[in-house]
Amino acid sequence: MKIKYINNAQIEILIKNIKIKNEASLSDDSLCISNIDKISCSNNATEISGETSNEIEGLSIKRSKNIKLVKKLNENYNAILNDIKNNSEKIKFSLETILSWHQRLFNEVELDKSIHIGAWKQKQNYVDQEAMASVATTPILMNELMLWWEQEQSLDVLIKIPLFVINFLRIHPFEDGNGRISRLITNYLLVSNHYDIVKYIPIENYMLQNKVQYFEAIRTSTIGWNEENNNADSFISFYLEMLENCFSVWMNNLDFHYNIKSNKLNKREIILLIINELVDINKPITKSNIQDTIKSKNLDLSDDNIKDGLKALTSQGFIAFRRTENFSCYECNISAIKNKVKELLK
Repeated sequence: MKIKYINNAQIEILIKNIKIKNEASLSDDSLCISNIDKISCSNNATEISGETSNEIEGLSIKRSKNIKLVKKLNENYNAILNDIKNNSEKIKFSLETILSWHQRLFNEVELDKSIHIGAWKQKQNYVDQEAMASVATTPILMNELMLWWEQEQSLDVLIKIPLFVINFLRIHPFEDGNGRISRLITNYLLVSNHYDIVKYIPIENYMLQNKVQYFEAIRTSTIGWNEENNNADSFISFYLEMLENCFSVWMNNLDFHYNIKSNKLNKREIILLIINELVDINKPITKSNIQDTIKSKNLDLSDDNIKDGLKALTSQGFIAFRRTENFSCYECNISAIKNKVKELLK
């Protein structure tokens, strides 16, 4: 096992807090996942995950020259993730499973013929000009890593998971798809250990929003990997903070649904609440961002509802459409929006 964990008080506190929140999410009515339609919410989160996971790797439908390839990768990732969420108890975590996920990820995807699918790499790969594990040692190291996962009993699972993943990423066992497979592994290991929050809040979103920190945590946690004197604290901390963020987002979603129901808000008023939230997090007010928020919060609003809401809010002076050469969005009368939201949520 190349990357080891050294006791860290701050990490232990994070683990304790996450365990409390996870227990509450499974039992406490105020946090319980059943308060929002589970199936629909999980499907929405899964749909977000595939696209977001590819964006972390720099592949976006909006910016790619090969839209068909990106869409197929999104579809394949989501299909695997859907299996993980719904059938984790039937999936045996093994090297064979990881290889099968790699095969499925690139199924019917047009790739360079030199890339081997569903098999360990057969040519040396590099990250930032640093050589990853050699072709010859990759199968050995992956066997050692899986054996460690199966036999390690002393560490909390919330430490074991990021340790497994950071070792996987440093070995870099595939010629392509290592990051995406690592995120599928993370989802599986969390769900199979009863951290169901990741079924409903996509971890990929947090990674994309904190992409610089994500890659920096990988980099710093693998310094000295060959000599076995590295420290994985930054990567473990990143993963734990990601989980805490999932719980925070979930609580925000529950509050949002509670406000809608208790104040009997109509669809135009819900659009206003969404705009208010986007303002609070400094996101541009665009139709796309509103659609993303609706999906992430599992709200029953159509594109026609968005169009109607934006038109009404424009006529009432809350927002004004602005178009530039490269970008279009709505400018907000923030004070008017804040006052109206305060009035709605009495």
